[in-house]
Amino acid sequence: VIVMEGNIIRNKVITVSEDLSQENLLKLNILLNTSLTGLSLQEMNLSIVSKMENQAGEHMQLVKEVVDDILKIYTSGATNIFKYPELSDSTKASELIYALEEKQSLTDFVKDTESDDSDNTGIQVYIGNEAPVESMKDCSVVTATYELQDGMRGTIGIIGPKRMDYDKVVEKLKTIQNQLDDVFKKS
Repeated sequence: VIVMEGNIIRNKVITVSEDLSQENLLKLNILLNTSLTGLSLQEMNLSIVSKMENQAGEHMQLVKEVVDDILKIYTSGATNIFKYPELSDSTKASELIYALEEKQSLTDFVKDTESDDSDNTGIQVYIGNEAPVESMKDCSVVTATYELQDGMRGTIGIIGPKRMDYDKVVEKLKTIQNQLDDVFKKS
């Protein structure tokens, strides 16, 4: 159960792949609650997540699953698209929000960009019709790939209006990309 700002409550049943004793379940509950209570999504950074995973010990994978589900439930900024006139059309906005919530089209896009260029670890900018998903044709998408352990990669991105401040967005993504690289190379 997640209680968000404004007392909005979301719950989700997570099927775990391991047997847990009541004692370990209680310990993980305390770990998650003490680490995450009062944090916004923006404050839930990699150092906090990494610290929780380390404290979870043999249950690290379970903590990763829970955090992934929290991030899926706790979508940040989706309603901000209505602030931009070019995205305020209710049909366009609904299609975009659906694509963000459904996530399969974004997952397919990330896989496509990784297979296009296996050495692609830079910043990529997609404007308008270059956007990866049909419902994003009135948007721009800026992505960055970061290195994980064992040759694995992750992708982060920002979706916004075509008139976004590209210099600022690219600079922010480079900073985040470098921080992610540093965190995962130290792990």
